[in-house]
Amino acid sequence: MKKVKRKIRKLNVKPIIAIIVIIILLIVIITHKSNNKFIGSWISEGKTIYEFTTDKEGFMKTPISKYKFKYEIKDNIISIDFLEDGLIDTDYEYYFKDDKLIMKSDRGIFTFTKN
Repeated sequence: MKKVKRKIRKLNVKPIIAIIVIIILLIVIITHKSNNKFIGSWISEGKTIYEFTTDKEGFMKTPISKYKFKYEIKDNIISIDFLEDGLIDTDYEYYFKDDKLIMKSDRGIFTFTKN
């Protein structure tokens, strides 16, 4: 009886590890959710919409215009800096209650609902 020699193929592990790492990164990117509660659209009773599109940018929409802004959050203050001249940049003290966003400044208290 003849002995059959089996060739043992060495598995190249590097491509397999690279594929696993890529899959894990894709899963993390796809399932990542920002912990920024502002992200999304918020509408007031007066029909003004604040849309926070990223962790640092957004838009204020009124029935007749749309204004881009940048914002920064520190502690319980959100600072909104409009990119267009003529609009008033404002710091708001804010808090979330149920599905509401309440923003308060020297100009008043504004209540928004997630749109």
